[in-house]
Amino acid sequence: MVKLPSHHYDEALEATKKFHTSQKRFSGRFLLRYTPEIKLLIKKYGCKTMLDYGCGKGIQYEQPIDETGVMMEDYLGVKVSKYDPGWSAFAAEPQGKYDIVVCTQVLGSIPVCDLDWVINRIYSFAKKVVFIGEKIAPCRKTLHADIKVPMPHDWNEEKWLAVLREHYFPGVPGYFGTKGNMELI
Repeated sequence: MVKLPSHHYDEALEATKKFHTSQKRFSGRFLLRYTPEIKLLIKKYGCKTMLDYGCGKGIQYEQPIDETGVMMEDYLGVKVSKYDPGWSAFAAEPQGKYDIVVCTQVLGSIPVCDLDWVINRIYSFAKKVVFIGEKIAPCRKTLHADIKVPMPHDWNEEKWLAVLREHYFPGVPGYFGTKGNMELI
């Protein structure tokens, strides 16, 4: 039997959609803080395709990543597919599998009761490797203040690793990153 997300996930997604359209936030640029680690994994595992799960508005793929003018896909050396259920331009369900699936600064906005479902989805799209990145700092998020279930936006690195280590997918290693740090899950 396939587990479906709770109604809390649906509430969080609706709040995210509204926030996306009314704010300049969720651009996707937070991916930049993890690009060195992601590039290392792409090289280590010989990746050619990537799914950015929770890509935001996709700005990270439309603008140069630095003053040299290099674009993200050229820097990483992979073809990138974008998915973000909160932004209509990228809300189409991903098709198939990808060598690497990256998910940055997304899981902190998922109700704790739905993390298993989302983490399993992320791994279900991966052929070779998964990278999950989260900001570890005091939380200032108010986006989901009306959702009356626990949210993980203020978890520390140890808590994230403990939860992520509960998800093992044979043949698909996972890595957890914070800015400048990466650890095998």
